[in-house]
Amino acid sequence: MALSHGNQTGVKLLQSIAAYQQERAECRGSSQLNITEIVTCSLLGLPESYSCVSPGFVTLVSPEQASVIKHLEDRPLQILLVDGDLTEQYRHLGFNRPCNVRTILEHPNLQAGRTGDTWLSRMLDILVSFEVNLVLVKGSVCENLMDRCIASKILVVGSVPRDVLCAFGEVTGAQPVTYLTQVNASCVGAGAQAELWEASDGRAMDLRELVPVWINVRGIRLLTAVLTTAVASKVQLLADQFWTLVYRLHHALSDGKVFPGGGAVELLCLSHIQALAEQPVPPANQKSGKELRSAWLAAPVAEYKSLVLQALASGWKRYLSVVMCNMAKALSELEACALVDHHLKEAAGCGSSSAYILELFRRGDVLRGGSGTLAAHSEGLRVYDNVAAKTEAWRRALDLVLLVLQTDAEIITGPKRNQLLNSPVSSEFMFL
Repeated sequence: MALSHGNQTGVKLLQSIAAYQQERAECRGSSQLNITEIVTCSLLGLPESYSCVSPGFVTLVSPEQASVIKHLEDRPLQILLVDGDLTEQYRHLGFNRPCNVRTILEHPNLQAGRTGDTWLSRMLDILVSFEVNLVLVKGSVCENLMDRCIASKILVVGSVPRDVLCAFGEVTGAQPVTYLTQVNASCVGAGAQAELWEASDGRAMDLRELVPVWINVRGIRLLTAVLTTAVASKVQLLADQFWTLVYRLHHALSDGKVFPGGGAVELLCLSHIQALAEQPVPPANQKSGKELRSAWLAAPVAEYKSLVLQALASGWKRYLSVVMCNMAKALSELEACALVDHHLKEAAGCGSSSAYILELFRRGDVLRGGSGTLAAHSEGLRVYDNVAAKTEAWRRALDLVLLVLQTDAEIITGPKRNQLLNSPVSSEFMFL
């Protein structure tokens, strides 16, 4: 719950996923969250309380495809996996067209659409000859081929994630193919089932344009988080929030530790940087030329070190102020800055910044604004953040700052440029 940052619907779904995976983890001896076994399906038209987790694969198909599923219900299906597009013009990624070669028809008097009809007939004949009932395609599917398959009671589902293909391949024994011309008896799997997906109250969905279906195989290691909402603008938002929670928990389990959230660790970093900026800088030793890159750089380093640290602290403060305004913890950036300054002064006065800030975090008072009802929503709520994600973001930002500072020190301009280039110490520098 602390990693969800208030996403209660996502927590319930993730608890169900963890329960499913924990049953298998007892046999495998692993307690990590396997995100490759999770997919999502967003349904528009039901309240969010209908969101659930279904074993297997839940996806959306057209009403014509749904009619095929009604015909195939309660029947074990022969399944075929296509790792690519199911179109006539598709070529795999490593395909190289021969140069200076033009392909022409053997019989130029044939009608223009005849070759396409020949390809459609060949593909359909392959599926019928191997008695394939279900085809899962990673990419797009030719519309004309889809229509012919529907007429032949063959269910073809496109835009299937690669992890779903791998999961069905493990259980059914199907081997993915790039082109249907590669199909043989060993490529076709068995044991799949398909039916219309039903909500928790037992009613089937009628979404007019798209219909949810459930494709499953006994023993498959695949879970679908069905995200339902009655508001069209929240469909993508719910999916993003769910995957954010999934990856946050995944990284927390991988790291084995978390950061105090809600601005606590950022406030601690800010207080530490300010303490460094206030430390007196010893005078540079210009005589130790071997230890310093050059004597003329020693004075600027000592002079500007505190300024650079203060600029970094100002960046941290601005970041915290913007976050507080975006989260409605403060009415304005001025109020947010005043609150941050207040906490910094209190932390410096108590002698231990970490103890003060962690106590605020324990009480749920970190960066809580004084705006009455705006701040009441976060009362008592503790949140945690990922360690690896935050440290990597900070490291990249710091690398950019150091690069700018280093470049600024390395660029030589002004009237003394030629004099420095011709001096004996020119070999100590890299001129840009």
